[in-house]
Amino acid sequence: MCIINIFSPRELALIVWSIIVLLWICFSHKLRHSLINILTAFFALKLQILFIGGYIYLTLILLLISRYIHWDSVLIKDCAIFVLITSIVMIGGAIEQKRIGNNIFDTIKATTIMAFYINVFTFSFIVEFILLPIIVFMSMTAAYAKTSIRQDENRAGCLLESLINCIYLGIIVYSGIKIYQHPSVLIQEQSVYSLIIPILLTICLTPYLFIIKLYSAYEIFLLRLKASTSNLPIKDYRARRNMVIKSCGLNFNKLAYVSRHLKIFMYKDNQESLLSTKNGRG
Repeated sequence: MCIINIFSPRELALIVWSIIVLLWICFSHKLRHSLINILTAFFALKLQILFIGGYIYLTLILLLISRYIHWDSVLIKDCAIFVLITSIVMIGGAIEQKRIGNNIFDTIKATTIMAFYINVFTFSFIVEFILLPIIVFMSMTAAYAKTSIRQDENRAGCLLESLINCIYLGIIVYSGIKIYQHPSVLIQEQSVYSLIIPILLTICLTPYLFIIKLYSAYEIFLLRLKASTSNLPIKDYRARRNMVIKSCGLNFNKLAYVSRHLKIFMYKDNQESLLSTKNGRG
């Protein structure tokens, strides 16, 4: 089978536009410089350790369930996209301290159920190729306008967002009509796998996301603690660090409460710091 055949017209349009944008960036000095800065930040050692750890974790999960699944090239492609792209978004959300529950729900909603439903039937490549940049441009414009302090731009952003939602609704209705006309597409074995496996991988990734979120929270907190106790002996910093770790442990909510609401950095007495830490919400 030709490798192109495993991609839908929508995915092919996305690939072609990605190549066009990448070539445009390469030939623009300013954009090329910005891209280099982004890639330098992305390939930082700490980030890559977290991402590679996620790849290994998900690969082990796939190896465990592989014997129960009939694999084909399309399913392999879907799993590769999830492991290489979607997992990065989820891990990035954990690093940014987003709620894991919301992170998981958004991923399941956006990359599994909705993506599966919308991608069951697609338009021709030409239509997808024309429609994709329009939607992307409108989405970027709406996102920028909604953050503006000017009311007219803010209203324009809301209007564009509503228009985008109407386009998505039209695609969903179109897919729904096609599914109604050809319901067998939903009960095909590989279609079911394409829906279930991303959901399963998302759920299985949850413990890893929790570890990353907790690690990130401790790293930020301890950096602030070290900066605020820079004028004190190193033993005071270590004592307060150990107090926080012992008191909060794996309780992220308690650590977040201590970090946000308690003036633990201002205390000059370690016993006072310990008392304030213990009084944090669990």
